[in-house]
Amino acid sequence: MKLPELQRALGDLCLSETPDPALAEALGDHPSRWVIYRELVRGRALTALREALPGSARDLGPEGLERLASRFLAEAPPSSRYVRDLAPGFVGFVLGRPELTRELAPWTLERLRYEGALHEAAIAPEPCLAGVRDFAMDRPAAFTPAGRFLRVRWAVWTETPTPEPYETALFLVRDEATGRVTTLVLSPIAGDIVALALEGDRDLTACVREALARHQESAGVAFLEGLSELLTAWLEQGVLLGSR
Repeated sequence: MKLPELQRALGDLCLSETPDPALAEALGDHPSRWVIYRELVRGRALTALREALPGSARDLGPEGLERLASRFLAEAPPSSRYVRDLAPGFVGFVLGRPELTRELAPWTLERLRYEGALHEAAIAPEPCLAGVRDFAMDRPAAFTPAGRFLRVRWAVWTETPTPEPYETALFLVRDEATGRVTTLVLSPIAGDIVALALEGDRDLTACVREALARHQESAGVAFLEGLSELLTAWLEQGVLLGSR
């Protein structure tokens, strides 16, 4: 075999749901060693998923995680050589295959989506300040690429194995000074402001006005003070980079 054929055969052996003895034989030089190598590769992948998605791994159980991971590796194998990219690929695969998860508890997929977003925020590239201006309410907001916004129906950000129903918006933000990702549980109005701002085509003042109108609220003193404190904190933490 030429090198490209060897690489293809080894990839097929490692990623298929069941090992193909013919592939191990074709690779030559003690086929049993290639089978051991396959188990090492798959074991490393499972370890990476458990570390990146601990709550989801607990929800799924060892057999459930291994079953879904096996389908993922066989049907939508990772295109990146970086271990850090395994979890996002796995989450996308599972969320896109509802027929594989019909028997799971209702919060399981939501926790998977949440932990996937946490992992993405942690590994996101550092912010690029090209085109970013000083912050101004009359311009669209420029958020860090490490931010992740999602709406949930269960309190999946808690460590409770059986989370309570809790419909809210979350904003996952990474402090650029520490690299730590924090989960912010937003009020309904704040959730709408962030969601509108992330669309990127409206100035922040317009986003605030629309969010208030949706909830039939007005911008009182307490609201404006709270909004000012929040925006100031986000600017200091690097969550809000400025304006565009």
